[in-house]
Amino acid sequence: MLTKPLGLLLLLLGMGSSVSAAEPQATFTLVKGWLEVSVQHDGVGVKDTRIRVLDFAGQTLAEGECDEEGRGSFPLPAGSAYLVGVTIPGKKTEAEIITLRSDGKTITPPRVLLSFSKPCCRLTFSSQPDGDESEAESPRLEKPSIAWIMLGVSGACMVAAGMMLMCFRRP
Repeated sequence: MLTKPLGLLLLLLGMGSSVSAAEPQATFTLVKGWLEVSVQHDGVGVKDTRIRVLDFAGQTLAEGECDEEGRGSFPLPAGSAYLVGVTIPGKKTEAEIITLRSDGKTITPPRVLLSFSKPCCRLTFSSQPDGDESEAESPRLEKPSIAWIMLGVSGACMVAAGMMLMCFRRP
């Protein structure tokens, strides 16, 4: 009798983790002073993806579309940190803004799963400080992100499942 509710709970938790793997992803590399972007969904390049490169004041520095294979090249902005917006054909909204950092040789993070969640939060931008550009502030969210909310809900489900096991255990 206990195995059915427990099995259902585990199935639901497992379904949540498999859905996120199907999200499109963007990869970033540096090639001779250019930001190379590749956008794929299920291993296939997403053509006509719109890319915007922004500064921390929210101003667009470069923008364009990816080719048939989901790749595009954009001039690397000055400084060590900048923002990238990605809009995929068929999606009504732009993915959550991505903060990239560069040391002139590599990009961090090199790969990002794109999130198209409903806008629950508003980004606030801060200007880059004068002097050392490595101290640039990342955009801040005014509300908790959906990831933290989902983590809390899954933790509560795990605690509830453990309590059910303890209550229905035979002596």
